[in-house]
Amino acid sequence: MKKQPLFKKQFATWDEWLQYVDEELRKKGYSKFISNNELGADFYYAKTFRDDSKKNYQILIKFYDFRQYNITGDSASDRIGVMFICSPICDSRIDLEVSKKITVDEFEQMAEHFYNAMKTYF
Repeated sequence: MKKQPLFKKQFATWDEWLQYVDEELRKKGYSKFISNNELGADFYYAKTFRDDSKKNYQILIKFYDFRQYNITGDSASDRIGVMFICSPICDSRIDLEVSKKITVDEFEQMAEHFYNAMKTYF
């Protein structure tokens, strides 16, 4: 099994990794949602970041479980893809989307920098 994104820890199976990810994201204040194909993902986690009472931006972490399509045993399909999204809460649509093997903490920092750089355009 290849190195999984999100947390710097190795697991023997994807199911173990998913269980760990769920526990860790909930500890960090993320809520889990089952996708209705609106976002194209199998499921996702979301968290809103605020200053005092004002909502500033939201982070979505979308999961694509390709294992369900692996009917031939192809190792390239034995994986779970992850997409990070940061969306400022404003009248405009300015998003940051990242598909890279990074940790949640790294993306949260990236999202904060993105929000601070873009907020003059809202």
